[in-house]
Amino acid sequence: MANTYGNATINIAAHPAHENQDGFLASKYTKSPSTKPFRKQNNIHCEYQYLISRFERLVDQSLLSSRGWVFQERLLSPKTLHCVDNMLFWEDHRGFFAEDGSFSDAVGVRSDWRTLRTLRDWYQLMEVYSRCDLTVESDRLPAIAGLAASFQEYVQSPFYAGVWGGKLPLGLLWLPQSQTQPSSPPFMDDISVPTWSWAYYGCPVRFIDNVELIPLVQFVQFLPIRKGSEYVVNTLSGEAYLSVRASILWMQEVESLRMQVLRNGLVGVYSELSELSLGWLKLDARAGPPDTSKIWLLQIARTKLKYDGVGRAACSRCELDSGHAGFHNDNEWDDPEIYVLVLTVDEAGCYRRIGLGLVRQPLFDNRPYVNIMIK
Repeated sequence: MANTYGNATINIAAHPAHENQDGFLASKYTKSPSTKPFRKQNNIHCEYQYLISRFERLVDQSLLSSRGWVFQERLLSPKTLHCVDNMLFWEDHRGFFAEDGSFSDAVGVRSDWRTLRTLRDWYQLMEVYSRCDLTVESDRLPAIAGLAASFQEYVQSPFYAGVWGGKLPLGLLWLPQSQTQPSSPPFMDDISVPTWSWAYYGCPVRFIDNVELIPLVQFVQFLPIRKGSEYVVNTLSGEAYLSVRASILWMQEVESLRMQVLRNGLVGVYSELSELSLGWLKLDARAGPPDTSKIWLLQIARTKLKYDGVGRAACSRCELDSGHAGFHNDNEWDDPEIYVLVLTVDEAGCYRRIGLGLVRQPLFDNRPYVNIMIK
């Protein structure tokens, strides 16, 4: 796919057409007068009313642009002619041009792709892609195969199920959007997607973007799962183990521990002895009070400890739901915070992700690094 669209002379996007048989060339063309200044290529201003906003509305926010496969096709194509109601836009590596020659170099998702060079950039782009629609949900990962192939030349990192082995914490620290939080994976019976992949639930996700994180998990390898007599070798949609080396904590080992469900899958963890907060867990699926005998925490990354003007530790905060029920130190935490994957063990004894959390570092004190396989 990367070669197909990447080597195309031009890609034509028919935005007004809602079906394959629909026409997309307007029978009557009418220019719209304008009064709002717009920056041209040489910082010259012209008067075409709301040209940038029109491009965003007619192209970026069109039904066509909301489709998952189109997301990749638009980014990979060197040149695209956007046919919209009553006008045309030309888009290439420089930006986009309107029919009168007006130009912008920083509009639309393609602008993000042109400057994409780091793994953090990749996951920010995947946030946008996770909101795209697909007729067949099993296409969620194959529909970015071309993007991954094109991007790999910059990062030189192993890739599996939408996640890069390099700087692994960036790819593991994701949350389903609260307004679409699923009660269970919607397509587990149809395809196999690893629980650690952001594509597992097939819904919009949000990545934790904290540049101050210190990695605590070491990537070992992606290990495709043997099915029957053959290995699953598809690095896009096949089920696989993620092999890592990190510290892991079984919640039942912590003495006098109490967990309380707050809202929207947010669980508070407290010490019954001191009544201090030990952290918070954000479960992917809505459920009742979790069973400590079935929960493990795998450390992923540590926040950098910061101090305020009086020398008191002030840890970073992270909102885990849209209701602003975030992680607050409440002047209790004098320790760095640890981002953890919340895991459970299935009947076959395999670790599976069920959420994300942030806990106090002392919970992991003196715990050795071990090799862990997550399915």
